[in-house]
Amino acid sequence: MTDFSTYRAAPLVPALTGGLRKLRQTGFVIEETYWGYSVVDTGSPRVSLVLTQLLVMCVGAMCAASAVAQLMLSPIEDILFRSPLIAGCFAFALLLMWFATRGLSSRFEVDTNLSELREVIRNRTGRFTIRARHGFDATGSVYIERTGVSTGQLCLRFRNSTGRLLIATGCTADLERVRDRMGRDMIVNNRS
Repeated sequence: MTDFSTYRAAPLVPALTGGLRKLRQTGFVIEETYWGYSVVDTGSPRVSLVLTQLLVMCVGAMCAASAVAQLMLSPIEDILFRSPLIAGCFAFALLLMWFATRGLSSRFEVDTNLSELREVIRNRTGRFTIRARHGFDATGSVYIERTGVSTGQLCLRFRNSTGRLLIATGCTADLERVRDRMGRDMIVNNRS
């Protein structure tokens, strides 16, 4: 059995051009635990995700500001009639701000004890939130999509569907070892 406890994939930086676009570094780390292992993305977050969260935060702040403005500028007699609208604006603002602060770093936890794959997001304060759980029985295949000469993406395809998860990006030689291990843990052990 291959020891992945000190394994680190070398980060790669693809050549991107553009003014404000941040370079996306690729790479991942395997963290061993008593229940299985985690595939942790070490690359910088996608620019689209950062911009989406920034936009959602701005819209949430505008909803909160409009609710406060309606509360402060409404005559006393009309507050009773406008209170559902004000409460709805505050609730929508809180929902948007919660989404915008969920976090940018993700990891996939392969739990061999419970036979499940967990998609986990870490927020800015370090707290983990489970985004999704997938049983090993839902796994169809684990494969590598090539994105360059020596780079690729490790993907997981679900059985009986076209849905897939992007697990990690990096050097194909490093991804092949993780693909073999995940295939053995998730697919072979599940079918026996």
